[in-house]
Amino acid sequence: MQKPIIERLSSYPYLIREPLMFTLKRNIIITIIAITVLIATATTLIIINISAISDPYNNELGLDKSTFVGQ
Repeated sequence: MQKPIIERLSSYPYLIREPLMFTLKRNIIITIIAITVLIATATTLIIINISAISDPYNNELGLDKSTFVGQ
């Protein structure tokens, strides 16, 4: 039967255990930053799309009799 990971990490020598914990902490921080960036990007895209949908007349082309060609 294998020991729990905490016991296994604590049994490693100091020079091996510290780089493992540093790598784990660094990977957790990178993951949190990546998730935050993805959520911010998704939120921005949603807000941009909602504002474009909610005001459809904002992007309307201006037509008048002098510039219109056709019937």
